[in-house]
Amino acid sequence: MDYGFWMMCNGKSPISYDRATYILKLLEDRGHRGYFTQRDSKDKDSLTEISEAVDKCQYILIVFDEDFKKDNFSMTTLEKVFKKLIYTRRLHRIIPLVIGIKRDKVVPSYVPNFCLEFCDNWKSDDRQFTRLENTLRS
Repeated sequence: MDYGFWMMCNGKSPISYDRATYILKLLEDRGHRGYFTQRDSKDKDSLTEISEAVDKCQYILIVFDEDFKKDNFSMTTLEKVFKKLIYTRRLHRIIPLVIGIKRDKVVPSYVPNFCLEFCDNWKSDDRQFTRLENTLRS
């Protein structure tokens, strides 16, 4: 695969975007190769892009925060990713990152139980970042 992970977020939300780019930079600084639609895609609002991104990334990291469900394109993207991974039996590749909100408020019920739930002071949540890195290296 071309990339270790695809970082998904509500790209229209400054809060979600900032969280995603922080995590993206942190992981890339530690040697992981990330794909970020807002940075790497030629066509940022294309549904074709979704399938291609899933195919070229080992994991799909999704920033679930208070703004994720506010964007229809983010929700549509999530549904398409989920369906493709179910169809190809690769659902284990989704890694939900829950930040600043309770999981049940933002993560759709069809997303698997495994989530990395960050504490309120999420940037210093070394435990979850370590778990994330260990998963990406596996």
